[in-house]
Amino acid sequence: MLTEHMLEHIVAMNVVAPFAVLAGRGFFMHRASPSRWLGVAIVLQIVLLWGWHMPAGLTFAVRNPAALLAMHLSLFAAALLFWAAVIDAAGTRAWGALSALLVTAKLSCLLGALFTFAPRPLYAGYLASNGIQTDGSALEDQHVAGLLMLTAYTFSYIGAAVVIVARWLSEVEKAPSWHDGPA
Repeated sequence: MLTEHMLEHIVAMNVVAPFAVLAGRGFFMHRASPSRWLGVAIVLQIVLLWGWHMPAGLTFAVRNPAALLAMHLSLFAAALLFWAAVIDAAGTRAWGALSALLVTAKLSCLLGALFTFAPRPLYAGYLASNGIQTDGSALEDQHVAGLLMLTAYTFSYIGAAVVIVARWLSEVEKAPSWHDGPA
């Protein structure tokens, strides 16, 4: 089922990856400055997400166990880099982190919207590979997968943005120039 496939990616990319980065913060942040790679992380995550979820990419992955493993590993690795860069940038360049979340959320949600509002199953090859008929239930499965993407990306990215903005405003409020008023 496409819904189960998407759920695996959502959990790996939007739950496990950010928590792994936070849990291993010393490892991720002290080895290199991930925020330097913010632009690369954005592009890599979007290109991999869209590339693997094009009908040909997903069908190829489903038909080849090595490609399926490569799909899961590359998406998880891209998510680790993305979240490490966002979390690192949040401390020094909040606007950069917020911009990364906005751009990535928009493009990820666009993919989810395509799944949700498509009038026919987009993944006939994927469905045929799994012996699934391309009837109404396949379309419903695709729509549910898209709704999961829309919901998960929205909540995870907006949640991260809220935390970054709250932390940023707290730091701004503590700054001496904030309370001094006009000179």
